[in-house]
Amino acid sequence: MERCGHLLPVSLDDALLSGGYSALADVLDRHTPDDVIKELRASGSEELSAAATEWEACRRALAAPRYFVVNGEAGAPGLLTDCHLMEGDPQRVLEGLLIAAYAAGTNQGIIYMNGTARFAFDRMARALAKAQAARLIDDRVLGSAFSFHVEIRRGPRGFVRGEEHALLASLEGRRASPRTKPPLPAESRLWGKPTVISNVETLAAIPPVFAWNSSGRAGQSWSATRIFAVSGPVNRPGIVEVESHVTLRELLFEVAAGLRDGRTLKGVLAAGPSGSMLPPESLDRSLEALATGTRGVIPIRDGD
Repeated sequence: MERCGHLLPVSLDDALLSGGYSALADVLDRHTPDDVIKELRASGSEELSAAATEWEACRRALAAPRYFVVNGEAGAPGLLTDCHLMEGDPQRVLEGLLIAAYAAGTNQGIIYMNGTARFAFDRMARALAKAQAARLIDDRVLGSAFSFHVEIRRGPRGFVRGEEHALLASLEGRRASPRTKPPLPAESRLWGKPTVISNVETLAAIPPVFAWNSSGRAGQSWSATRIFAVSGPVNRPGIVEVESHVTLRELLFEVAAGLRDGRTLKGVLAAGPSGSMLPPESLDRSLEALATGTRGVIPIRDGD
């Protein structure tokens, strides 16, 4: 998230001047898909490691074509991180998507967005057009054997579509209803073909891993970070990026400057309305220990 606010979001020139797409160039020049999977697993990020496992399963699936779906629905109350990234640094999201698609063996991508997120859609669409014009998203990306094409689809409002199966049903023109995951989800999903779904934050976290390693610091400790939207009755609400070892207590009472009116904490709603209520005893858990996908944090006070 470090580039958000420091460059023109859709400008490809600004992105390139700040190191954008250098990680992609390094990956396509020196890494096999297996190398990408290994580096992400060794990154120290549980979320990237879990995603890499799904991408590997997709690449090993026999059927074709394979699809890479970006879950940019971001429609649940309190979950603003994906929109912030798509609005503030869409080129970073696209670079991460290209690296992930290369690792997953996919050549076709769909970015699924909430139809009401007009500003984020405009930024993503313009950034995509510039990347396509520069042939960063095209056949033989950067002169390699890897080809990738992507389109943006907008769905109707309704955060239930952020659930993977509801999202896929919406893409296929069916009723967007959540359902139980199949035992091998990467083998048969969108239109019965191998498909992986990753969220925006996961993709945006990929380029820094390879930029770090290619800078000569490979083997040194790389601190994984996570992005949270802290809202509700706190003194300093907003979207923050913190290291994964930070605790929930530090996030709420140091980064967000504590609860308004000095009232007692009753619990913390994590991951929006479809998430879980954490008791005060969970305050000293690290953010890394929270369930993957927890990006919205809303404290609940006594009397609320």
